[in-house]
Amino acid sequence: GTVNAAKGTALGTLGLLVDEGILVQFRSLSIELLVDVLEVSVEIAPVIPINFVKNTIHLVTIQQTAA
Repeated sequence: GTVNAAKGTALGTLGLLVDEGILVQFRSLSIELLVDVLEVSVEIAPVIPINFVKNTIHLVTIQQTAA
């Protein structure tokens, strides 16, 4: 539930993607908590011959009702 925990998880996941050969490298990992929104930004280099590809992914929760 903290920025440090999120950063640790992100670094672990990105490191695994590099170890598995899915990514060549990553850089510029930025994590900010703004009220109740955790903003995560990272630049990744895929295995194909491209320099860095910048991605922004937004994860949101949805309200669910009991059926």
